[in-house]
Amino acid sequence: MGLVGTIPPEIGDLSSLVSLDMNDNSFHGPLPPSIFNMSNLEVLSLRNNSLSSVLPLDMCRHNLDRLKILRISYNEMYGNIPSSLEKCSQLEFLSLYNNKFDGIVPRELGNLTKLQTLYIDANKLTGDIPEEIGRLTNLKSLGMSSNKLKGSLPATLFGMPSLQYVDFASNELSGSLSPQIGNMTSLLRIGLEYNNLTGEIPKEIGLLTNFERLSMCCNNISGSVPRELGNMTAMVGIYLSSNALSGPIPKELGRLVNLWELQLTNS
Repeated sequence: MGLVGTIPPEIGDLSSLVSLDMNDNSFHGPLPPSIFNMSNLEVLSLRNNSLSSVLPLDMCRHNLDRLKILRISYNEMYGNIPSSLEKCSQLEFLSLYNNKFDGIVPRELGNLTKLQTLYIDANKLTGDIPEEIGRLTNLKSLGMSSNKLKGSLPATLFGMPSLQYVDFASNELSGSLSPQIGNMTSLLRIGLEYNNLTGEIPKEIGLLTNFERLSMCCNNISGSVPRELGNMTAMVGIYLSSNALSGPIPKELGRLVNLWELQLTNS
């Protein structure tokens, strides 16, 4: 609605409010602490403003126990992601995308077992990807791209049965892609481009017959392009440029009748 100014603390007096949607305005300044005391709130959506403050370290410890959707993407929020978010145990959708959050990814996020969507891309997060993320068995979409995350992909990631979309692009991740990726039968897309991954593309990825997009450009992947990719008939995009691949282009890729983009330059 083109609204400007700060969010008035009196909004926290609306004790019966279930949904608060202030997306796509020009609010600036801090989030009033009173918002985090609204015990009936199920939806808090503040996307695309210019809000600038930290999230309270004790958020969710005393209220917000009914919160299902928390969306604060495209703002200027900073500081650490509070570990107390785990107390918002009903959360299904959490997006802190495109802010200035720093510090580590709290391991306590792994306790949000109802979570279906987690987007913390485009921040300044450091450290590793916590293995506790593997507890999120209902998670369908996971975004951690464009941060400064290091280390390898946790083994627990490959045991997440509902995961469909994964994006770890533009970090500083190392290690290799586990053959256990073949167990992720719901997986449709994975983004691993612009990291420091090594090793080979596991042939087991060919078991994912519904898989649509493989993005692994700009790493240090070696070995050959596995012919098993030809089994992935739903594939629309393969991006393997700027790696250290060798050998022939498998003729089996000719089976990919839905493929519209194949990038193997500088590989």
